[in-house]
Amino acid sequence: MNGITKSAGIVFFREDRVLLVYHKEKAKHQTGVYGIPAGRLEPGENELDAAIRETFNETQIKVKSNDLLSLPDVYQAEIKRKRENPRIFSLKVFVCASFEDCPKETDETIPEWVKISELNKLNLLPNVKSLIFGAMELKEISKEDLLKSEDFSPLGACWNITSNCNYSCVFCYAKKDSKNKLDLEKQKNIISRLRSAGILYITFSGGEPLLVKHLTKLIKYAKDLGMYTDLSTNGANMTESILEDIEKSLDKLSIPLDGSNNEVIYKIRGIKNHMQVFYKVLTFIKNKNIQLNINTLVCKFNESDLFNLFEILKSVNKINRWKLIRYYPLGQGLKEFILSKERFNEIISKIIKQTSPFQIVAKMKTEDDQRSFILVDPDGKIYLTAKNKHIILGDIFKEDLRNILKKNCVFNKKGHVEKYSRYATKVSC
Repeated sequence: MNGITKSAGIVFFREDRVLLVYHKEKAKHQTGVYGIPAGRLEPGENELDAAIRETFNETQIKVKSNDLLSLPDVYQAEIKRKRENPRIFSLKVFVCASFEDCPKETDETIPEWVKISELNKLNLLPNVKSLIFGAMELKEISKEDLLKSEDFSPLGACWNITSNCNYSCVFCYAKKDSKNKLDLEKQKNIISRLRSAGILYITFSGGEPLLVKHLTKLIKYAKDLGMYTDLSTNGANMTESILEDIEKSLDKLSIPLDGSNNEVIYKIRGIKNHMQVFYKVLTFIKNKNIQLNINTLVCKFNESDLFNLFEILKSVNKINRWKLIRYYPLGQGLKEFILSKERFNEIISKIIKQTSPFQIVAKMKTEDDQRSFILVDPDGKIYLTAKNKHIILGDIFKEDLRNILKKNCVFNKKGHVEKYSRYATKVSC
């Protein structure tokens, strides 16, 4: 065993996943072992240049040196290799704060986005888990730094891509419009303008987004631009072929479920078979690499049914998060839906005390909270909610989103950063 071999590598994060490379038969590492993109230094090469070169060789991702953060620790381990004796490697690790390329398979490695919670299931190279956790501590961008920036860039937006819907939610304030005014290229232009302004997280919502003809192409386009993609749908028009088509481009699927049976749901959504829709979507998504979130509107019509719903959700292995949202009056603001803050908190406090296989998030919307969401209408108008109504701020086709927000004091920048800052270092692909 001859001394210590210096090496360097890069850690990439995407939401709750880390990028690892699986070593194939042609690799020098043992076949089937996982590690971060990394390799040894060549003569005269520094650690930073080696990390960038080796990462490209193993993933085809090009990164810039100013997008890399250095971990203070150097990791050392004895590693078994093919056709040579075990060798001691020292590994200098960098964390990538921003990248655009998508990883691609090479002759020696297969890049894979792996859930951090599932690292123990893999055959990992020594110290990989330790260095990942070290990188997780370093990757957080200071929220204060984001707020202080004179060139503030927004991070997330919700595109209500259509106001048309196939449900009849009693509380809905949206005005249905059967016209699809923008063609595919103009819709793509909205996405590219959002991305150019700094948006990293895009939610496709409505109305019902699956009624939009080119939705799958738009989701793919957003992913190609490096955005984290979220589809908020009632699921009625979802098919297995649609999910298969966008599986590699969709990060999160969010669907509503407001009760444990159709009778309760009908009082809220005006649809008689939503439980069947819910189970249909579960069948389609169970083997897909897509995060599933459930949203529940908490109101007087379902307050006594929430624990029954909780039992149903606990029986589903696929769910990542259950979000309970207190009804917020907007537009017609139906008083019979409103649940008091005290009653809402009472219910939530009992639910969160229970053991749950998924994350439970309680949301009591406030005026400040509503003003932190950037909303985009089907035609590219930028708006937000304030004082129980929608306020138009500008038009993305006529002005840069950053300028629109900068000159409007209604926008809650601090609240926006609080919601989306975790995506500032996690450009997904």
